[in-house]
Amino acid sequence: MKYYEFKFDFWALLLFITIMIPNFIWFFIPAPHDVLRVESVTPAIDILSSIFQVLMIATMIFFNRKESRNLQLFHPWTIITILLAILYYMAWGFYYLGFVSILVIMSICLLPCFSLMAHSINRKNIPALLFGIIFSSLHLVFGVINFLS
Repeated sequence: MKYYEFKFDFWALLLFITIMIPNFIWFFIPAPHDVLRVESVTPAIDILSSIFQVLMIATMIFFNRKESRNLQLFHPWTIITILLAILYYMAWGFYYLGFVSILVIMSICLLPCFSLMAHSINRKNIPALLFGIIFSSLHLVFGVINFLS
């Protein structure tokens, strides 16, 4: 813990907001074949997942390494973070066009997690990465049980 401090990461907040935009759109505008609008059969996993999501986002935004450098646009992990977010938006695009497949559902489920974890790797934020791994695992279980079984 001696390597970390409470320090605001604007880029983490911006990434999180960017990742959440399709969710807000989906909440207000249903897709044509909206299979994601079902009642969850995994309430305990959903609660745990939400807890680890909040922990991941909070540590990404407010708990950072002391020696973290300024974010570099052309750093490989920054590029990976952005590409994963773009692929996530593309998956939502396919979903809204009516393409509902395992690939699309799993992309919507996992690509935002991977993008957020790539940012954590880029910022060397191990606590956020660990919370992200747990959140992603729970989110995967949620997605498989609720939408693919």
